[in-house]
Amino acid sequence: MREKLQQELAKIIRHADVKLLKILYASAKVYLEETKKEEENSQLHRMVYTSSRAPNCNEEAIEQILEASRRNNKPLGITGLLVHTEMRFLQILEGSKNTVLDVYNRIQEDPRHRDSEIKYFEPVDERYFSDWHMGSKNIEKDSLEFDTQIAAEENEIYQAMLEGDRSAYKDESMKALKTFMILT
Repeated sequence: MREKLQQELAKIIRHADVKLLKILYASAKVYLEETKKEEENSQLHRMVYTSSRAPNCNEEAIEQILEASRRNNKPLGITGLLVHTEMRFLQILEGSKNTVLDVYNRIQEDPRHRDSEIKYFEPVDERYFSDWHMGSKNIEKDSLEFDTQIAAEENEIYQAMLEGDRSAYKDESMKALKTFMILT
């Protein structure tokens, strides 16, 4: 079958108008580039960023952030986790590349966040937070409060991370989470 297609293509090339071939080549090139961009965007990505919490961002404001995130993220295919302390945010976002970037750009415009910095942004094979359109963790001194239901295995990973067990890290995003917890 492949050999027959190659023969047909060779026949077309031998008898075709050079201008037509150039147009076909240019069209094919554009199509392949667009297809590649679409595939890259549809691939699952994970972003971890940190930001400073604005002084006027109280617990009520955080609840508003979470409510809006949960409402808006589901139709966008975004999942993740917002970790917050009295002074800092760490957020993990999972979804298609362009969608994650769009959400991050909107977050940068939010006056409740300042000094935002991406710590990790890479394609990944699976979601860590597949059921969380925005999970939330409030870190107070030595405790880690879970606002969403998690599996026992995940709880063990977080507890090991809190105790400094580096074997609990699955990837760079988990290392960033531990670093954030140490610095706050």
